[in-house]
Amino acid sequence: MVTAITLSKRYQETPKAPGTMPRGPSAGRRTRSRPRP
Repeated sequence: MVTAITLSKRYQETPKAPGTMPRGPSAGRRTRSRPRP
């Protein structure tokens, strides 16, 4: 049951991470592509 709770917590964090991850990577790629050129 502990594993189920940890997995559920991780799953709940994953949805939030994807929401922030797309924004982070996209911003990181844009900021990285700008400094490179």
